[in-house]
Amino acid sequence: AACASSLQALAMGARALQLGQIDMAIIGGASYCKFDSLVLFSRAQSVSATGTRPFDADADGLVNGEGYAAILVKTLDRALADKNQIHAVIRGIGMSTDGRGKSLWAPRKEGQIEAIQRAYGSQLDMSRLQYVEAHATSTQVGDHTELISLAEALDGKLPAGTKIPIGSVKGNV
Repeated sequence: AACASSLQALAMGARALQLGQIDMAIIGGASYCKFDSLVLFSRAQSVSATGTRPFDADADGLVNGEGYAAILVKTLDRALADKNQIHAVIRGIGMSTDGRGKSLWAPRKEGQIEAIQRAYGSQLDMSRLQYVEAHATSTQVGDHTELISLAEALDGKLPAGTKIPIGSVKGNV
């Protein structure tokens, strides 16, 4: 799942919680820079020579970094019963692939739109969206595709004049 490996782990944990197979899950993600990964990104011309700038007109690629994170997830009912401090509630998770595209470096909007639609499903109201945390590769094609996908997925779903903040922790860390 490459960049979405942690999301895949979260989806698996959430599904097991929904099915009552587990009481809680520790979900982790890690990014470790190895020589072969750096060579691969470099050959694909997706590594920045000037610094990462997600969604910037002058963005020229990413800057690889290492990071590790873990979260504990439970059902909301269980967390409330356990009197846990709740930092977030996950209402939906949506995943898809870009299918048979030109390459890993040329994302397709169809897969991204499908992931957004799957995350919201029929039970969640897109008009309540308040913030988007984006993938934001800091590449011209990746960032453009992501913004176009968001615009198409949200078209007609938000009240007129609504502005949604968009961020990218990954690209900024």
